Amino acid sequence: MKTSKRASSIFEISGIGQAPSKDFFSLTVVNNSIIWRTWRISLRNEKTSPSETVQSWQEFTDTSNGVRLQGEIRRVFGNDILSRVNSLVSQCWLTYMKSDILVEIFVWLDVLDVVRLAQVCRAIHKVCSSEALWRRLFLKNFSVIPTNIPSLAQDVGWKEAFRLNRQKVYTVKNLKKVKIQDIGEQLDETYDRSKKMELVTA
Repeated sequence: MKTSKRASSIFEISGIGQAPSKDFFSLTVVNNSIIWRTWRISLRNEKTSPSETVQSWQEFTDTSNGVRLQGEIRRVFGNDILSRVNSLVSQCWLTYMKSDILVEIFVWLDVLDVVRLAQVCRAIHKVCSSEALWRRLFLKNFSVIPTNIPSLAQDVGWKEAFRLNRQKVYTVKNLKKVKIQDIGEQLDETYDRSKKMELVTA
C-alpha cells in the first residue's frame, strides 16, 4: 500500500484490498471533492473496467451515499485513513486525532480549560475524561503525591482523585491561614495585656 501527494490533490492513497481480495483501490481527496476508484481483479482473465465515484465534501459527510463510501474506505484502508480524510473534509483536525496524541496536547492546558474543552463534543469529552489524561494532570499539578492516591485512583478514578486531593490541599492551606491568624491575634492580645500591665505598674 503506498501513499503519495500531487499538486492537484490534497491527499492520495492506493493499494490492494485486504486478503483474500485482489482488487485495487485508489482514494484521492481534492478541493471540495473525493474520488474513489476501484479495479476488480478477476482470476478468470475477464476484462473489467475501473469504476469511479466522485462525491462532494458535503455529500461525503451528510448523505447515506457518503456513509457507504466512508464504510468502504474504512474496510479497505482502515480507521486511521478514514479519520485523516474526515479531518481534511471537515477542516478540523482535533476531533479526528488519536486519543494518545490529544492527551499529550491537553496535558499542557489548565485544569479549568480541560473542563471547558470537554463540552465541545463527545469525542473531545471522552479524551478530557480519560484516566490517561487525569493521571498526567495529577502528576503535573501536585508536587507531592500521597501514598494512598494510586489505590484511591483505582477505586474512584484519577479525575475524582484529583478533585479530592485538591480539596484536601486547599483545606490544609486554609487551616494554616487560620492558625497564622490565630497566632497573630494571640500575639496582639499578649502585647496589649503587657502594655496595660506596664501602665498599671508605672
